[in-house]
Amino acid sequence: MHLPLTFTSLICDKLNRSHYISCDTITRIVQEDIKRNAVLFAEDTERAVKEMTEKKCSDDQKKVSQMKSELTASRNQLAGLDAKLRRAYEDNLSGKLPDHIFTMLIGNYDEEKETLQHTIRELEKRIDSSNAAMSDVERFSKLIQKYTSFEELDSFMLHELIEKITIYETPNMGRYRKGKEKIVTILF
Repeated sequence: MHLPLTFTSLICDKLNRSHYISCDTITRIVQEDIKRNAVLFAEDTERAVKEMTEKKCSDDQKKVSQMKSELTASRNQLAGLDAKLRRAYEDNLSGKLPDHIFTMLIGNYDEEKETLQHTIRELEKRIDSSNAAMSDVERFSKLIQKYTSFEELDSFMLHELIEKITIYETPNMGRYRKGKEKIVTILF
């Protein structure tokens, strides 16, 4: 894959013509945002990390705590199933529980255990991905400090710092209105 040599060619090659913004404008916006973040992180890293974490992960933190409680409940339920199976097995051995009922209980147990294990795996994956978002903020705080002063954007800097840039047209502005305002979102 050939990487463009300059930021301008990177932006110009991938512009969506329906949401057009000049290369000079987007370059200026990105430079200002990187410099603003670099200054913010240089002045007070802890506060900057906290602010970025709140912006990026505020909803995720609520979801993570809810998922962790669901995970704990599912694990407890799985442990309870194991205890019930042990009791049923002991009752079957002692003759208190007939074989056909024991066989039916084992079938139900296997289905429920498989469902719980699948739920536990999914919850663990979702929690891990949310934790990865938190570590992205820490990674960014280390990276941005390298760029406290720079003259020109280069492709390496962009690939290292920026995940995605989206450009939106301001809602309700009309299709043919001159000088439409754009909303530029830069995801780090």
